[in-house]
Amino acid sequence: HLFWFELAQEQLSKAVQMKPFFALAHAFLALAHKQPLWTIEDLEGAREALRRMHEDAPGGPLSVVDKGLVGAIETLFAEGTGRFERQKEFSDRLRQLHVQHPNHTELCALYGVSLLSQLTDEGFPLSPPDAQEAKTEARGVLKECLVSSPMHSGLLHY
Repeated sequence: HLFWFELAQEQLSKAVQMKPFFALAHAFLALAHKQPLWTIEDLEGAREALRRMHEDAPGGPLSVVDKGLVGAIETLFAEGTGRFERQKEFSDRLRQLHVQHPNHTELCALYGVSLLSQLTDEGFPLSPPDAQEAKTEARGVLKECLVSSPMHSGLLHY
């Protein structure tokens, strides 16, 4: 979506209307309610998209990667935990998926951005060494993505 979050929400809403059983559209609609580099988050909108996913597409056919992505997105908007804990768990799940599927460019990019979001959010309790480690890891992951997909339009922005 290249930072066009509102347009992504609009297009994903249309996809959900056309194919309500398409769980990944619901999950990415939820994800479009978070603008991680600007620390903007619409929790209610994201949680509503995930609630509808469970109603409209329970157990829909998903690949292993897609199931992992849906699970990671669900942790990002889980109730009962704070923003930092949700973001950290989201990054940890994406790291695991990235290790298992290192050639998946979108997964690689999403993981890198999840690390960057820990650096841009003033509410994150990262110590200076932890922040430097996250920055180094994000840089390495995004560089790796860019090497394997030099024409990926979003990677150059990150």
